[in-house]
Amino acid sequence: YSFIYQIDGYNDEWTENGNNNVIYPSTLKSGRYKLKIRYYDKANDYISEECCLPIYIVPPVYKRWWAMLIYAILLCILVIRLYKFQKSKYRQAKEKLRRQFSEEVIRIKGETTGKISEELSVLVTFVLGLCQDIRTKSRNNPHIADTVELIEYNIAKMNKTLNILNEYRRISENESSNTEVKLIPVSQIINEIAELMMADAK
Repeated sequence: YSFIYQIDGYNDEWTENGNNNVIYPSTLKSGRYKLKIRYYDKANDYISEECCLPIYIVPPVYKRWWAMLIYAILLCILVIRLYKFQKSKYRQAKEKLRRQFSEEVIRIKGETTGKISEELSVLVTFVLGLCQDIRTKSRNNPHIADTVELIEYNIAKMNKTLNILNEYRRISENESSNTEVKLIPVSQIINEIAELMMADAK
């Protein structure tokens, strides 16, 4: 006797197996197959009917459906973690840029108000000295004395403006040294300076 076999889903041809009753198919993947076997009687020149045997090759553990589900869950967790990590890095970078910008704005404000304060201080000192000189030279002229007094009055109001600028500069310097940087209400300070200037003009 000799045997021939065919595996549906693996090969379409009958394979001669001699008188060996053991089959060694190679590279069979996991799945369902149907093994067909016939024997051949050479003496009587007879081929038997097919004998079918269903075969199921169990997939390895890492290819099971529940393993695939675990892989999908782990992948989702990894994607969420990466998203949160990138979001955190973006938030930190944004906060760092905001702090740097705020500190730079405060520094520029401090330098600007410092220069304005210095210029106004020099101007006020010069005008006060000039008024003192005019008052000394024109003691007998009441009109000039009234004008000098008006100038000194407006100089006093300008000194208030200087005080506001100096206070604003001090606050800016203090806030620039703090860990949490807050912006100064510039519009409010400008409005106060403008009101003093309008009073000076009147």
